[in-house]
Amino acid sequence: MVSSEMVVGLAVSVPGVAWMIWMRMRVREQGTWLQDMAYERTQRLKWASFILGKSGVLNRPSYWVKKRPWLFPRSGRIFRKQTAAHVLAEVVIKSFFRNGHQLIQYGQLVGVCTAAVVASPFWFMAAVFLIVGFMGPLLLAWVVFP
Repeated sequence: MVSSEMVVGLAVSVPGVAWMIWMRMRVREQGTWLQDMAYERTQRLKWASFILGKSGVLNRPSYWVKKRPWLFPRSGRIFRKQTAAHVLAEVVIKSFFRNGHQLIQYGQLVGVCTAAVVASPFWFMAAVFLIVGFMGPLLLAWVVFP
């Protein structure tokens, strides 16, 4: 009689053994190290450029330059003390509210998450609420008081 544990064990071990055999053959090949390194470098740069492009770090050239921002045109300092962290936080906050693209992405994220919560069953919403309710303060205390 074949049990489910045996099936799961075979399903996990057969691909693992095949991968180890393939890796051993790949390591023993001559002249492939430089190709692998070049491939890895291109993949790393591809993912880095993707992440930087989506985060807004890489700016596209604009066709027109705004003289004054539409939101908060005469805003002063947000924080009283001007430390490096406060200046960076102020720049991030102001650029977030002044950049329409980031506001649209934030609205889309909030809309999708709200729809997911509303469409989910009650027991799932209650479980998520309890987990976040109990784990949130613990995580906050862990971050604030390491």
